[in-house]
Amino acid sequence: MGLKRGIVPIALLAAVVVGVVVVASVRLFAQNVDNRPIGNDLLAGICNVNPNFPRCQPSPSPTPLDGNSPTPSDPARSIPRPSCAPPSVLTGDICIDPTPSPPASATPSPVRLRSSPSPMPSVTPNPPMVVTYVPTNITAKGATLRANIYPNGLTTTAWFRVFDSYRPNDGCEDNENGTKVPSPYNFVIYQGSSSSNLTYTVDNLSPNKSYSFCAIAQNAKGKKLGNIVAFITGQ
Repeated sequence: MGLKRGIVPIALLAAVVVGVVVVASVRLFAQNVDNRPIGNDLLAGICNVNPNFPRCQPSPSPTPLDGNSPTPSDPARSIPRPSCAPPSVLTGDICIDPTPSPPASATPSPVRLRSSPSPMPSVTPNPPMVVTYVPTNITAKGATLRANIYPNGLTTTAWFRVFDSYRPNDGCEDNENGTKVPSPYNFVIYQGSSSSNLTYTVDNLSPNKSYSFCAIAQNAKGKKLGNIVAFITGQ
């Protein structure tokens, strides 16, 4: 009986010593594993013995720099990632269709044809235009009469009238007071022609005498009398 009573206190003392050794070992181990991998069960046991162990402290939540970035603890502010329907592929936050789109067929631009030049306006038929020029080659018995005729879109005939006096103030007239030259013919200017210069030389004049002459033209729209020009034959 005495031996049994002595064994019980010894066993109790041994258990206490073992417990102290285990606690001391855990504390010592916990101080040396700050930077070593620790399993979840071992870490839980260390935290039960030493709550101040650095790895037992809760990790602070990262604070967004702008205060607006979503965090795992704030699902309401999380940015949804796009969902890609096949055959699209999610790359980062962009859905990419691996099948390239065929190039759009180029629609040819309408060809602008250079507009054809507008036709020249047709000339409205009118009576001819007449200008009498100063004569040249004046001699004692003759001179070269000159004029310009514009037919104005119609075939035109023209001639000169020579008067044996100085009559610029009386103007041109087409009657028996003057002599028609050439006679019995006329100059002809056709409707497609531009203005035409006419010349005719008279050689039956008297020396040192005053004469007057004018050009006259006529077409289907009427007759026009040109201006009258005077000259004096030579000695």
